[in-house]
Amino acid sequence: MNAVEIPFDTTRTFVEEAASVMFFARVGERTVRCYVTRSALESYFGADADHDALESSACLRAFDANARRIEAIARECLGSNGAGVRTVVLNADTVFRVLARMH
Repeated sequence: MNAVEIPFDTTRTFVEEAASVMFFARVGERTVRCYVTRSALESYFGADADHDALESSACLRAFDANARRIEAIARECLGSNGAGVRTVVLNADTVFRVLARMH
């Protein structure tokens, strides 16, 4: 599947148990759960690591400010891993590798 054909829903939420922002992609007829971890948001997207009490707010703000870049990285992962993917987790290492490939 061509990566360009993968749209994303505007719904996103912070999942405390996973310390991640969860968002959704549409791959064909399926909805794929995507997560970007707090560490990736702190390392690459400007989430403030110093305010644990406001962790969810900081992560959601960083996600919202960088949604297009984060979705492009998730799209790249979905496009390179085939149509059978059910979940994408963007941790700091994954973001680093994908950004290196994209540039």
